[in-house]
Amino acid sequence: RRAVLSLLGMVVPVCECGNVPFARGLLMRGFTVPETLTFLIAAPIVNPIVIITTHQAFGFDDGILIAQDGMLRFVNPRMAAITGYTEEELLARPFVDFLHPEDRQMVFDRHVQRMRGELDHEFSYTFRLLAKDGRAVWVETRGAVNTWNGKPATINFLSDITERKRATKELMR
Repeated sequence: RRAVLSLLGMVVPVCECGNVPFARGLLMRGFTVPETLTFLIAAPIVNPIVIITTHQAFGFDDGILIAQDGMLRFVNPRMAAITGYTEEELLARPFVDFLHPEDRQMVFDRHVQRMRGELDHEFSYTFRLLAKDGRAVWVETRGAVNTWNGKPATINFLSDITERKRATKELMR
């Protein structure tokens, strides 16, 4: 039963605000506390639908993307706004095409190492994207290794920190 509840937690999109009532319902239907905890642990951590919808529901200004097999598999409208590319353009080319040339190898290497389990599954670091108009866009990415359509992927939340970088550089003068 625990395996089924864990699987249920991974595929049923219940956000954090819905997990507790759902878990209470499981308890009322005769599931044990350890079985219910299995669902509570799996749902918000593993289900990328929950992560994306919860993030979007609360109106954060971050770009969201899922990277898998060298491609972007999902991008939200904010990613298009940050880069100047359409969502379709972002999904049609390898993700390294959108990285600033000076940061391309570092970001790619970290992605590959993370997918191999050689780096922490959760991460945060800064790098530059290359916008459609050619300008560099500094971003901070936070994310984790996850599963997308049954295969390993990274889910990434990107904040445009270009203005912060510019202001910091200005203060350093």
